[in-house]
Amino acid sequence: MKKIGTLVMVGLLVAALAMPVLAWGPGRGGGFGGGPGSCWRQGGGPAADLSPEQEAKLDELAQKFENETSALRNEIRTKSRELNLLLNSATPDSAKAIALQRELSDLRAQMDQKRLEYRLTTKEIAPAQAGWFGGFMKGPGGRGPCWN
Repeated sequence: MKKIGTLVMVGLLVAALAMPVLAWGPGRGGGFGGGPGSCWRQGGGPAADLSPEQEAKLDELAQKFENETSALRNEIRTKSRELNLLLNSATPDSAKAIALQRELSDLRAQMDQKRLEYRLTTKEIAPAQAGWFGGFMKGPGGRGPCWN
């Protein structure tokens, strides 16, 4: 009898913990964009009046940008982690920290240049849409409402 009571209590506890998670419903995904319910491809929003050709070109351009900057983004993350580890050590080497910060600044400048090139190219494809940065990459800064 004690085993059944324990199992019932564990089941109720799991259900009580799961209830808030399941209560959000569709379109409330979190993040910057509000979840999958407000995807720009579902009509409305800043990209509603794009032609299919423009959408295809922008999707291709976004994928190209992601592929071309993948290594750069990984390197930025790696250098950031290295710098954080160094700074959080008991006796950080200031010369190494300065060198890492310079490398990190150079990498971020490269990323900024690639991002600018990307934005200028999107403006050539869809001039009316390019003012809303991220509109072609699914949300503010590229990681918003769509969950493809």
